[in-house]
Amino acid sequence: SFYCTDEVRDAEGAFNAIRQRAYPPRFSRLLDQYEAGQAVSFGKVTVNRADGLMIGKKACRWDEITGAKVSGGYLFISKAGLGWLNDGDALVAEIANVELLIRIIEQRLGKQL
Repeated sequence: SFYCTDEVRDAEGAFNAIRQRAYPPRFSRLLDQYEAGQAVSFGKVTVNRADGLMIGKKACRWDEITGAKVSGGYLFISKAGLGWLNDGDALVAEIANVELLIRIIEQRLGKQL
């Protein structure tokens, strides 16, 4: 017999196992799209090699961006001379694969965030 419950034992371990297997090929595909000059959408956030990062209709050119971080359920972007910015538009729950988005930003900036 097989029984379904709403209990998951070691949910964090299960998530980590899924992430270790699913993220590398997904990241590779997204990075290939980005490197080919295509816009890559992460839900509410889109990145493009030529244009930079867009959150909704707000754009940040790559030469303006000095960092990115997730805090309190939001994505914050650091812009040169302005510090960490978020006006409530970058809710992590509305950003698909936020970890992969951060990795693409890291690749672009050439540093680990």
